[in-house]
Amino acid sequence: MITVEQADDLLQNIDTEWGKCSCEINDSAGEVLRETIVADRDFPPFNRVAMDGYALSYIAWEDGHRKFSIQAEQRAGDTQIKLSDQLNCIGVSTGGTLPEGCDCVIKKEDILRHQQYIEIPESVSIQKNQNIHHQGSDYERQKILIQPGIVISPNEIGVLASVGKNTVKVSKKPKIAVIATGNELVPIDVPPKDYQIRLSNSYVIQSAFKLNNYSDVDCFHLNDEYNLIEKSIKEYLATYDVMVFSGGVSAGNFDFIPKALKQAGVNELFHKVRQRPGKPLWAGEKERRMVFGLPGNPVSAIICLYRYIIPILNNCLGKPRTNPDTIKLAETIEFNKPLTLFSPVKITSIDGECWGTPIKINGSGDLVSMVNSDGFIECNEERGLFPKGTIMKVYKWTN
Repeated sequence: MITVEQADDLLQNIDTEWGKCSCEINDSAGEVLRETIVADRDFPPFNRVAMDGYALSYIAWEDGHRKFSIQAEQRAGDTQIKLSDQLNCIGVSTGGTLPEGCDCVIKKEDILRHQQYIEIPESVSIQKNQNIHHQGSDYERQKILIQPGIVISPNEIGVLASVGKNTVKVSKKPKIAVIATGNELVPIDVPPKDYQIRLSNSYVIQSAFKLNNYSDVDCFHLNDEYNLIEKSIKEYLATYDVMVFSGGVSAGNFDFIPKALKQAGVNELFHKVRQRPGKPLWAGEKERRMVFGLPGNPVSAIICLYRYIIPILNNCLGKPRTNPDTIKLAETIEFNKPLTLFSPVKITSIDGECWGTPIKINGSGDLVSMVNSDGFIECNEERGLFPKGTIMKVYKWTN
């Protein structure tokens, strides 16, 4: 049995990616950029007015002129107007093109507006090029704006739109199969018999994937029949990039998943981790395909999914590895076992600090108590006592 840290190391050594694909800009938020974005023209593409007001020739003001006839109004989006006389001015709007022959903009609040002219009070001082955003001052045509490998946020989307990228190359996400196993499971729309339970883990795992922007997920259910499992695994390996089994990985007489995966040529990375819950966790790979076996108990399954599987998938997409958030422990935890403890917590904010109160659950099958939690903390096995106020790593269900 290996430690949590050893399991992390083995998973981080997986060198798998699924290529790239085209993505429409409206669907690109949260995706990993896989192409270099360059400017298709100067930015701004023209001398841009940076303030509502009046554009004029600075030299006229420098020569002592304080009254300027209003030649025209030029709004943002209008064709550029040429100043016909240095004693004229042109009304301009923020974002519009600077009129030809003008080299400063005076904001509306600094002038006195008359019917046909403006007057600049003696108390107002102006400078050449004021309130003008010059062409190419942000970046010039063909300049690299965004390098590949960044996670696309609204800021990047603004740049993509500015350079006319209606579609963009991003990391292709895996096609995922979620397979629940067990004869005791029945579909949620079928009344269970006294010895049966409704299938829930598939819905839990699929929804967690979707919350983390993995939408290409299919769900299956297999009874504990070795020949059926072995045959199905071969079919899944031919179709899916990632397989996540729920159940069938412990030490029971009908826990066939590890044996069937080995028979299918899947290389086992590890089986069983010194942790609670989720000790039977299984992980393996075959020809750039990743396979995970989660315990059948729902609490174990969701914690292992968030602790291991989603982070490694993000890593394979090229997302920068980020450290978990931290919180302060609201109650002392004592756990004197040679295991890493994952404890569900309720997170509250007190005086600007986040505190986590452990949620007491009735074993790994108690999904109802998990509803009261916001995530889980990681209590390292090297320590048996975690006093109130200890800073802990926390994995949240939602951001």
